[in-house]
Amino acid sequence: MNTYTLKGKNASKKMGFVSKVLVAAMVFTAVMTGFSDVAYGQMEISSIEHQIAGSDQYETAYQVAKEKDENPDTVVMVRGDKIENVPQVIDGLTASGIAGLENTSTLLVEQDNIPEATKEALTSLNPEKVVIIGGSAAVSNNVENQIKSLGIDTDRFYGNNRYETAANVAREMGSAKDNTAIIVDGNAVVDSLVAGPLAYKGYPILMINNARGTVPEVTKEALRDLGIERVIIVGGTAVVSADVEQQLNRISGITVEERFGGKNRVETSLLLGEHQDFSGATSVSLLDGHEYVDAVAASSLGGPVVYYNQRHGITDEISRMISSKGNVRLIGGLSNVSDTPSSSSETLVGSEATQYQSGFAQDTYLNMEITNNDRIEVEGKINSGHEFGWFQLRTPSGERVLSEFFSISGSGNYQEEFSLGDLGIRNGSGKEYEVMIFTAPERYTTYNSVHWNIMLEESSEGLVFQRSFVYEENLELFQENNEVVAKDLDLNHLKPEDQVIIKELAEEITEGINNEYDQVKAIHDWVAGNIYYDHDGVRYNQRGRNDTMDTLDRRIAVCQGYAELTASLLRSIGIPARMANGYALGASAGGATWETADLSSSNHAWNEAYVDGRWIVMDATWNSTNKYENGELTSGSIRSTYFDISIEALSNTHKIFDRQRTIFLRY
Repeated sequence: MNTYTLKGKNASKKMGFVSKVLVAAMVFTAVMTGFSDVAYGQMEISSIEHQIAGSDQYETAYQVAKEKDENPDTVVMVRGDKIENVPQVIDGLTASGIAGLENTSTLLVEQDNIPEATKEALTSLNPEKVVIIGGSAAVSNNVENQIKSLGIDTDRFYGNNRYETAANVAREMGSAKDNTAIIVDGNAVVDSLVAGPLAYKGYPILMINNARGTVPEVTKEALRDLGIERVIIVGGTAVVSADVEQQLNRISGITVEERFGGKNRVETSLLLGEHQDFSGATSVSLLDGHEYVDAVAASSLGGPVVYYNQRHGITDEISRMISSKGNVRLIGGLSNVSDTPSSSSETLVGSEATQYQSGFAQDTYLNMEITNNDRIEVEGKINSGHEFGWFQLRTPSGERVLSEFFSISGSGNYQEEFSLGDLGIRNGSGKEYEVMIFTAPERYTTYNSVHWNIMLEESSEGLVFQRSFVYEENLELFQENNEVVAKDLDLNHLKPEDQVIIKELAEEITEGINNEYDQVKAIHDWVAGNIYYDHDGVRYNQRGRNDTMDTLDRRIAVCQGYAELTASLLRSIGIPARMANGYALGASAGGATWETADLSSSNHAWNEAYVDGRWIVMDATWNSTNKYENGELTSGSIRSTYFDISIEALSNTHKIFDRQRTIFLRY
């Protein structure tokens, strides 16, 4: 079996500010003028065809349908509405197969309503038939009757569940191309949707249930009935486990031929884009990985569907994919391709908006945008399982000027908008505010801080997120000395027998985790969750050695111990890691600000780890809420606020002195 992974340390290198501006400007100009022969760094694009977008997913699907065929005999229809901002698009995984069979496109509806854009599409395209994918729980009979009232015939393919629906659609497709089927997890919609273009080409999509570790009987029956000999798995082992793969191989006559799985949705889309059926493709459909519902419609356009991440921008690998095909279609809103650094907060964007982003977008993150000084949009994710949030805007003296409660979805996501109209904001007044975000398991109970003291100021440009003067100095240091050197993997500060202990612990912590980024997060979380901050040691100046083994043995340390143990664990499994030191505006700063702090000496240590061609910053001390105080150990929660944090956000509280602090020999 061939397993595909991205090669090289620079596979997901984040673009810098200037690069993002250039590529966004290039995209915008290309869309508006249609020019050709664009060159950007290593990315050469013979022509950017155009953007295909509407005001929402329904209109975008309509625009794609017009691109495909303005007078089709048939269109396919699936559910595409969102519940708590999560697209209900599971049947979109298999719809592309029927769309390919009919050589047509796919439109989206709500569960019990036809949106105006889709009504317009049905009127304009005027198909003779609509094929609905999914039962009445997905697309109601009311919707089907509305379609019939337009004089359009309907057909419907469905099953008792998503697995049976996929199997029935596969049977309707008939003979599978090359006797090959695509296997996806029925609960991993995001990764699975990128297989749509292959389904369109004749490869049926069938589903497994990775949560239960099973290949459903309806899937096995479909594999046998269709005479499938080979299967392609889409997703890594976290999506389709090795055990499920073995179950597939044990089905008589079936061989798992290939697996396309990256460490995230972007990498998986890129890897699948290398499939042999795309070798002759002349275009890439590029869309925001968080607006993945647009992938359903894009599957009919022929080329691979490639996701990008707003936080990482257009990576080197995405650039190379576009270069290899020659053309790119932007699917969805152009505003999704940011023309500003994702964490920038120095000026208003187009004199209309200012943004803040805290980092660690994989699991816990915060994005905020203020538009026209009259509203603040807040989008984030938490991993605590809490269901309720509390947004506050305070003055530095603690007075609440805005206080709003909100709900958090089961996935941890939230997206809210609050009005600032009553604040009487005046450009240039210099008045300051602080953003505070808290969460709780139950409404009106004890709320825990998640993001705090994010400063806003009424500047001459409007209400903006402050960016500390420390930022420029930190950024300059962070752009230097980025090559991995021997010291970044050195464990000579440990005795040989202690090196064995550390390596065994690191391997235990990361067991079953297949990519380095998640291994780094697992080690960070273990240190943050198992080490207790030594408040007594600080108070009585009895802090112990705070080296790797002392911290591991005592489970009590200050920042030095947290950082040394983290670096040692990472290095022991071959992940380059550094100790950084500098000044932090924490408790030891005594309430100082950057304007009043004594920056002549350091007071804090944290870490960097080299993953995917970049150094990520983490502070296990500040992400831990465990404490040793008055002779007692008190366990707290593990935060992610200071894991893979942007330099802009880091600079609100941390000033870098040295990014390559030596761990000294202590035996």
